[in-house]
Amino acid sequence: MKKSITRLNSSESLSLRNFERLNSIFDQKHWNISDNPDGIYNRYIRTLLKMTPKEQSLFLNMTERFQDFTMQDCISDFVSVIKDVFSDYEGYIIYCFRCVNENDQGKTKSSSFLLYLLKGPEIKDIQPSSIKLSVIDDPSSLKGVKLVKKSLFLLIDDFVGTGETVREALEYILKSSGKSQEGLEIAIASVVMMKQGYDFVRRLGIKPFNKVKLKRGISDYFKGDGLKAALRTIDSIESKIKGLNDEFRHGYHQSEALVKLTRCPNNTFPVYWLPSKDAPYAR
Repeated sequence: MKKSITRLNSSESLSLRNFERLNSIFDQKHWNISDNPDGIYNRYIRTLLKMTPKEQSLFLNMTERFQDFTMQDCISDFVSVIKDVFSDYEGYIIYCFRCVNENDQGKTKSSSFLLYLLKGPEIKDIQPSSIKLSVIDDPSSLKGVKLVKKSLFLLIDDFVGTGETVREALEYILKSSGKSQEGLEIAIASVVMMKQGYDFVRRLGIKPFNKVKLKRGISDYFKGDGLKAALRTIDSIESKIKGLNDEFRHGYHQSEALVKLTRCPNNTFPVYWLPSKDAPYAR
C-alpha cells in the first residue's frame, strides 16, 4: 500500500495512518465501505483530502464520536422514548403535535413521520389502556375544545438542537388552538437532544423526554490549550467551505453537534454536510 493517497491537482494528501484510522472508524461503527464514488466512505475520503494533516486529525477525532442513526434506530429509540412518556402520564389524554414552527407548516419534516408512527402498531402495542392518544395534524382543530385536567400537549421531533424550534412550535400551537400555557402540562419527545436544548426547554416549563443527550463536540470535549487549538483548527476547516453562512459555523448557533438522523441537522458541524458534492451527509 502506498504511503499516501493524493488527490489530482492538490497538494493535500491522506497519510497511511489517517487512511487506516478512517477504515477503523468505519469498521467499529459498522458503516459500509463501498466502491460507489458517491457513497459515504468516498465522501469522507474527499473531505479529508481537502484538509491539512492537523485538520484531518481533528476531523477523525470528531468522527470517532459521531453518531449516525439509521431509520430503524430512530424508530426503535422513538418507541422507547414514548414508552417513558406513557410511564409518567398514565390516565392522561395526550395531544401529539409536530414540532414545527409557523413558517415551516406544510413542509415535509422528520417529525411528520414520527407523528404518523404514533398511529401504528409499534406504539399501540405499548400504550396503556388508561391513556388516550390524540394525534393533532391541525392545532386549530382544538379551538373551543375544553381540556380535561389530565391533559398533556406533547411535541414530537427526532432532534432538538438549541431548543428554539420547540419554543416557536409551541407558540404556534398555543396560538392556533386558542390555549394558554398557564396550567397546561407540556412535554417534548425526541430521539436526540443537545444538552443546551434540553436545558433550554426545561426553562420554558416543557418536560423533555429523549433517548440520547449530546454535549458540544469540541467545547465540551477539549479543555484549556487543547480547546483553543481545536477551535482554531475547526475554524480553518470551515474557512474552506465556500458560501458558509456565519450562523452555521460550528453548526447552527454554534451547537457543535456530531450527529445524523434521518438527515443531518444543520446543528451538526457543516463540514459533515457542506459542500453537497463532497460532504458525507449532504443535506
